[in-house]
Amino acid sequence: KEAIANIISNAIKFTNRDGKITLRGIQTENKVILSVEDNGVGMTQEQMGKLFSLASSTSTSGTEKEKGTGLGMILVDEFIRKNSGIIEVESNVGKGTTFRLIFDAIDS
Repeated sequence: KEAIANIISNAIKFTNRDGKITLRGIQTENKVILSVEDNGVGMTQEQMGKLFSLASSTSTSGTEKEKGTGLGMILVDEFIRKNSGIIEVESNVGKGTTFRLIFDAIDS
């Protein structure tokens, strides 16, 4: 729950007021995929490469100068891994970012 909240919070932080954030949940036969997509400021390849690294952790101000610690995505990544999931990121500067959290489906 906290991992998804952090990703949504970041989407809000890095999307302008007139922007769009889309949440999706898809379950296939063997996977559950949660995605958060925004049309915000996006990230460079270099920024994406540092997202999950404690060694290169930095905070970036949001569209309205919001501050952060630079640790949120590191904690999200750790949480996802501990729950046998993976996280994928796609981003284009000026066009937005999509985060996908992928987990094995649990039979009920």
